[in-house]
Amino acid sequence: MKKKFFLLSVLFVLSFSQKAKCQSREDPPLIDKRNTLSIQPIIWGKFGKGEVVGSGIEFERKISQALSIEIPIQYFFPYLDNEGISLGPRLKIYPYKKEKPVVWSIGPGIRYSKVNYFEGWYLDGNYYKTEYSPNTDVLGFEMHNGLNVSAKHLYFNVTSTLGINCIPSTTAIFINSMSIGIHL
Repeated sequence: MKKKFFLLSVLFVLSFSQKAKCQSREDPPLIDKRNTLSIQPIIWGKFGKGEVVGSGIEFERKISQALSIEIPIQYFFPYLDNEGISLGPRLKIYPYKKEKPVVWSIGPGIRYSKVNYFEGWYLDGNYYKTEYSPNTDVLGFEMHNGLNVSAKHLYFNVTSTLGINCIPSTTAIFINSMSIGIHL
């Protein structure tokens, strides 16, 4: 009888210790990459006094599962009203953590740009440029909202940015971008 009781108690203790080991083990995150390098094949939107179309590159450094820093460098083609280069470090907050394959991000940013402003008007299908401001420094604040899809090494992102330029004058920013990249 004592042997049976001892054997049952040993089995009981071992079963609880095995259950504790299984519960304490954390599953590894699905996407655990620290850096992401992406190209932005297309950027479009409204920037300051006119529209923009361009492309760029961006680098993202993950700080934690819910936070990262992203630095996009964008070039606006001289196709529409503005041309120039823009640099905008921003904080990306992942409310539902970045370890999932599809996540949403939101966060603030600062945008510095050096642009050539063109202003004009349309008449009978022709565009007439009436004002030109070369090498204008622009500083503004922005808030971005993005959807990120990650696979093993690939990354896809669609971001919409809203903001306000403070220097040289108060104007609006509305820029959409799409990124395709790799996890490093």
